[in-house]
Amino acid sequence: MVQPTLPLLALFAALFSAVSAHISIFHNSMWGFNQTSDPNRPQDPLMNLPFSQWWFHGHLDYPPHPNDIMQLPVGGKITTELNCDKGATSWYASSPGGDVRDPSTQSPCHGQPTTQYHTNGINDLGGCALGVAYKSDVADVQPDDFVIFSVNQTCVWYRDTDFQVPPLMPACPNGKCICAWFWIHNADSGSEQMYMTGFQCNMQGANSTVPVARGQVPKRCGADPANNVPAHPSNCTEGAKTPMYWYQAEGNNMFEGTYTPPVYNDLYNFRDGAQNDIFSNSTAAPPTVTSSSHTSSHTSSHASSSHASSVHASSSHASSVHASSSHASSVHASLHTSSHASPHTSSKHAEPHTSSKHAPTHTSSKHAEPHTSSKHAPTHTSSKHAAPHTTSKHGASKHWPAATPAARLPVHRVPRPPVHRPASHHARHAWGAHRRIAEASK
Repeated sequence: MVQPTLPLLALFAALFSAVSAHISIFHNSMWGFNQTSDPNRPQDPLMNLPFSQWWFHGHLDYPPHPNDIMQLPVGGKITTELNCDKGATSWYASSPGGDVRDPSTQSPCHGQPTTQYHTNGINDLGGCALGVAYKSDVADVQPDDFVIFSVNQTCVWYRDTDFQVPPLMPACPNGKCICAWFWIHNADSGSEQMYMTGFQCNMQGANSTVPVARGQVPKRCGADPANNVPAHPSNCTEGAKTPMYWYQAEGNNMFEGTYTPPVYNDLYNFRDGAQNDIFSNSTAAPPTVTSSSHTSSHTSSHASSSHASSVHASSSHASSVHASSSHASSVHASLHTSSHASPHTSSKHAEPHTSSKHAPTHTSSKHAEPHTSSKHAPTHTSSKHAAPHTTSKHGASKHWPAATPAARLPVHRVPRPPVHRPASHHARHAWGAHRRIAEASK
């Protein structure tokens, strides 16, 4: 009776290892820096969640120390660390598994196939982005306060990923803004989900006084050959754009279908690099809609050839998956509607946190410990973060309003037969990938 059990245990262990590989940005300025419990680690995906659980990844109770701020060089670039394992970054000292860095590779999830960070190759990337809200208190930030200021279309592909910062970014209030990293991957290798990691930031060296304009909801307008949809430049959102909140139980501003996720590249008029048209005095440039390629010339300068050679081999699979055009029917389908978000109830206890890259491993307890990054920094014992969307400036109760879907282009819809979808995320992840491959081979 024991022998049949061992292969099953090995299989379950392998499956757990494979499906646990998701991605986040890692930096001590982020909310949830020390959260290590699955399924609410920073790298865990967000899907079908109420507002309080996906907004800032549900980590508002686990703030960074006030003095831990990511400095963004205005007019320059910031190299960030993206990984499925905190232990593979320079912040390994506070990872439960310790130091697992591999200097021989730039893979964001070394030891795993590219499908574990939701891509079939470098030509199958959705891009990721940094957004900023010009407020210094996270409790005051609303979803539409964020404006995307930098995009890397070659994301997620490298551990060390560069983001260009526009040269006209104005200074942050009180030396601090609220930023966030956003990612939605393509549909070919993974289930429908989005990623959001919030962090404290500052625009280092800013001297412009021109404010960032209010962001507008992005719209699908670029060429989409995978779904046989041509470019529609007139449908592009020009200038400042909000992040894309998709496939949640409430609070969505994007309503694309399961197999046509909104992505941070030319398909939604997000140019690669610094978003230089986001200011109040910007003159909108012609939209970039001539290409649907997700490959970018703006890649990390730290990319290693060993990673590139190993992961490029998987790109041949992407062409077979893209061969199916049956998903065109869902290009502009609205699957979820937004409803009122539940107010976020915040704990009075701040997360234990040290900013040193060689700090001891922390647990996910909400009780605070002294901050050790600066001998002049005060002991950080508690932080009380009110939820966004709870009160207006006049004290009246307010909720995140139901979003109105952005204008969609008409598209011929082909009825799809009903299918059985496994309930669990891990089962759906594997099931979805196999089903799409099967459909592509028909």
